[in-house]
Amino acid sequence: MSKKYKKHGYAERLKYMHMLEDGYSTNYIHIHLGIRKDLLEYLWIRYQAEGSSALLKKKNVKPGERYAELEGDGELIGMEAITENQVEHKVFS
Repeated sequence: MSKKYKKHGYAERLKYMHMLEDGYSTNYIHIHLGIRKDLLEYLWIRYQAEGSSALLKKKNVKPGERYAELEGDGELIGMEAITENQVEHKVFS
């Protein structure tokens, strides 16, 4: 029988960050609330740098695709897929 893992959504992640701010240890939160310790530490570092937006779940990006960065107002400025031939051409030409 496989072990089922709990999903930790935005509200739970924010709660964990507030607990860390209040002085709870990552080990305590890991043991009592079931979030992986390495994930909690990763989220804590990003939360300190980026704020609560760092706790939003991100979509995985497929290898071989390049996405343009967002402009300052958050508008997407472009997206394109790159084939292996284009990568080799750009690297070696």
